[in-house]
Order: sequence, then structure tokens, then C-alpha cells
Amino acid sequence: MRAMTTRPRLLALDLDGTILGAREALSPDIAPLLQAIRSQGVVVVLATGRRLNNARWWSERLGIGGAPLVAADGAVVTAADGRRLVDRPLSTIQWHRAWALARQAGIEIRFYGATVTAMARPGEADLHCWSGRIGRRQMGGGLPPEAWNTWRFPARLGRFQFHAPRLYKGSLIGVHSAYLRPAIAALGMAFTTPADDANEFIRTGLSKATGLAALIGDLGLTWDQVWAVGDGANDRDMLAVAGLGVAMGQATAELRHEASRVVAPQDQGGLLEVLQPLAKAPVAEWL
Repeated sequence: MRAMTTRPRLLALDLDGTILGAREALSPDIAPLLQAIRSQGVVVVLATGRRLNNARWWSERLGIGGAPLVAADGAVVTAADGRRLVDRPLSTIQWHRAWALARQAGIEIRFYGATVTAMARPGEADLHCWSGRIGRRQMGGGLPPEAWNTWRFPARLGRFQFHAPRLYKGSLIGVHSAYLRPAIAALGMAFTTPADDANEFIRTGLSKATGLAALIGDLGLTWDQVWAVGDGANDRDMLAVAGLGVAMGQATAELRHEASRVVAPQDQGGLLEVLQPLAKAPVAEWL
């Protein structure tokens, strides 16, 4: 555990389970607090496992549009001016072989790009791809025709070499999919979730912490100037190295034990325990 900093220069926040609750419930208090904190010179960063465009949509909804983003669990990172500080997609060979393993095992697999989601169901030879700025849930479950472009890729590697989008993350779907984890890991993948959860993976060596490290270096900051807040296994690395690592109250006992501070669960206003004091602090206290 690192030494705790009095005030952060950078505040990194997980989305699901930290800012957002069940079914993407969002407290009306959070957006004004984030805006107030940012107005005091703090860099507010969304650090999420979601697609880049989805993270960007949420930053705009929270009133912090243009915020730096750590997306796909650190596989793609953008600065406030839009520069990509990290851009580490799965290689074509990696995700094509992962797809082949899932197809052979009869398991659904999905891949996620900056704007694209690709899905292969058991028994289907093609990969179904669609693109959209936001996800189905943000549209209330209904999507206008112009929101998505849908196409298929046949299971032939040659097509992927020329036409496949950049895909940063994958996920094995279903209660029996965990047994494929060793085979997927052998392809140079690292899983960001526990085996009894959704089996999501990125390239080995990447994490929210590595993504934040690139951003911190670009800003000329140090980890001691960073606060990080999260609730999941994919938040563990960034909570461990931040000057203050805050675990939400619903996090696992292990994550809560390792964090510098534990707040109430998300649905009991835990994030407000972090944001409210920062938003109300006089500017002089940040200097």
C-alpha cells in the first residue's frame, strides 16, 4: 500500500459498480460533484472495461466530456486532446484462435473494439459484427436503424487480415465457459475477472493500472498524486499503486482488505463519500 496523498491531482473512477449501480442506475448527485471537482483543476478519468466510445458517451452524460479515458481495461487510453496514449488491440491471430477454440467448444465468444462489438454464437460459422456509438442499454433496449451497422465476417483468416476492426478485449459467455481460460491464456491473454464471473480477457501485461501509468506520465504526475476508486477484480492493480486506493463497500473481502480506504456500497452512496469532500474543498487546499 502506498502512502496516502492529502488531495489528488488525478481522480480515476471505475464505471460499473462505482459510478453506476444495477441496470446502470446513476445518482443525480454524481455529475455535479464531478464537474465541481474538475473545475478545481483535478483531472477526472473514467477507467473502465467498456468500449472507448461507450466510455466517451458516459463522460459526456456526466458533464465531463473531453475527460481522459482508460477503456477496455487499459488496452486503449486517450488523453483529453484525443491522442491515443495506449492502443494495444488483440492481434488478429490471437482473437481468431480464441474464436476457433470457442467455436470448437460450443461456447459463445464476444470481442470489443473502440466502437464495434463482434459476437459468435455456438454453431455459427460467422462472426456477427455491429457498430454503434453507445450500447443497447443506453437506448433503453430499443435501437433506431441508423444506430447500428451490422455485417458478418466468414471464418476465413484472410478476410480478417484486411477488413477486421481493431478489437481490444474478448469475453467468453456462459456458466461453462471458464474451463477455456487456460487455453485462452496460453494465447497471450490475461483475464480481468474471476473464474466465476464473466470471463473477460485482454492482452497479457495490460491493466487499468498500466493504462493510467501512461496517462500519468503524459501529464507529468506521479502515483502519489492519484486517487483511484473501484469495486472489481479489474480495479485491483490501480487501487494497489494509487496514492489512495478506495474500494466500494460491495467489493470482495480481498479487495477491501488491500485498499487504503473502504466506503459504503455503491447503492448506499459510497462514491459520494469520496466526491463530496473533494468538491467542497477550498481551492487553496489543493495547492
